[in-house]
Amino acid sequence: RISMKVLWKLYCYLHQVNPDKHIKSSVLRDGSPYDIVTKLYKAARFQRRLESLSDEDCTYMVNVFCKMAISRTTEQNFIKVICMDIYHIGITSTTEKQSTDHACKHCISNIIDIVRPLCQLLST
Repeated sequence: RISMKVLWKLYCYLHQVNPDKHIKSSVLRDGSPYDIVTKLYKAARFQRRLESLSDEDCTYMVNVFCKMAISRTTEQNFIKVICMDIYHIGITSTTEKQSTDHACKHCISNIIDIVRPLCQLLST
């Protein structure tokens, strides 16, 4: 199983950010999901990169992010970051990227379906 440190680095690299250079490890470990996503988007110019990708490539990337979140159902901060990121990708996708928009909705729904029962178990 991949460690969370490696998973965060992979996530950052997919955003074209060197986490050692742009984001302190303490932010990834302890920061709020909003702070993490904001720093990633500022450092990476990720929005422009998304616009240049084809619909199929964006959809593939969304599915990769989704699988990363689903594989770590106990890491709430990581899951929130992934959901915010997928939501942002879905909101900013253009009309030519309809399958990306559909994939975003589907992935967020899948993440919620898996995480919700775990949260209910932990709260009892």
